[in-house]
Amino acid sequence: MSRLQNNTVLFRDILLITLIAFGDLLVGLYLLSIAIIDYMKGPKYCQEQFQWRGSSWCLLLGSISSIGSQVSLFTMTILSVYRVYRISNIFQRTSISAKWWLVTLAFCLVIVLTSIVISVIPVMSTFEDFFINGLGYKDITSFVGMINKHC
Repeated sequence: MSRLQNNTVLFRDILLITLIAFGDLLVGLYLLSIAIIDYMKGPKYCQEQFQWRGSSWCLLLGSISSIGSQVSLFTMTILSVYRVYRISNIFQRTSISAKWWLVTLAFCLVIVLTSIVISVIPVMSTFEDFFINGLGYKDITSFVGMINKHC
């Protein structure tokens, strides 16, 4: 393989791995924000939980978490498919051209846009009757998560 082909393959791998890192960074920012809010609210969370869950900050952080997770997942899927393709065609000489650069950039753009759309649609007011925000039963905890705070 020529040096240009090696650089193109390296660019594609670096771009996809950077996109995975971006998704993981979004999830890390979400977790850090939730930890800070948990520290600030402390034992008052139980009294303010419904106000918090309906706030724009909660919606924003939930969307950030979802976008980050989906970007990482979709990018790892594309990277895995690409590597399986390269392994299955290991003895074939394929020309790597500028077309591959554009295809990789297009995949990255599609991944990010798809993740944003999938994450934002459930919090749009147009679809609020279609998506369920949560499920809870009074005095029954078998279907809901246990909160480690005394309410």
